[in-house]
Amino acid sequence: MTFPSDKDTVGKRLRYLRENQGLSLRGFAKQLNISGPFLFDIEHDRRGTKKLQEMCSLLGVDVSELTTFSNSEESPALDSSAGEK
Repeated sequence: MTFPSDKDTVGKRLRYLRENQGLSLRGFAKQLNISGPFLFDIEHDRRGTKKLQEMCSLLGVDVSELTTFSNSEESPALDSSAGEK
């Protein structure tokens, strides 16, 4: 999958996919059994999450599609699971 150039973090890519599939933030958060504000923080790269695999499964993409960047670095959103719910 190719993302627009401004989708340069895991959070931005998650939000892009969620919105393109017509899923609301609250609705997607409910499917994941997390709060809307927690998902908001993930999408804005303020928190990491252990639910990345589950998110990708619900969105129909492979984790590697979200975490592979042209500069071969992983997004900062993956580095921390502080505050994980």
